[in-house]
Amino acid sequence: MDEKFIKRLMTNLKGSVCGEHYDGENVSILGRYTDLGFVSVHCPSCQNQGLVAAVLKEGESIELVTD
Repeated sequence: MDEKFIKRLMTNLKGSVCGEHYDGENVSILGRYTDLGFVSVHCPSCQNQGLVAAVLKEGESIELVTD
């Protein structure tokens, strides 16, 4: 799964503090271990930062789970 695709997925999520969508420029791919990927997000509106751990599998449907 390429970095552009992951960043595009993250722009569909909203920050938990201010409710603004993340910008792809503020999403950093930290790494991947087998099917587990780690992504850092930063909201320019409220300055909140977060860490996202996601299961990344090629060829399967994607389900985003948010709180």
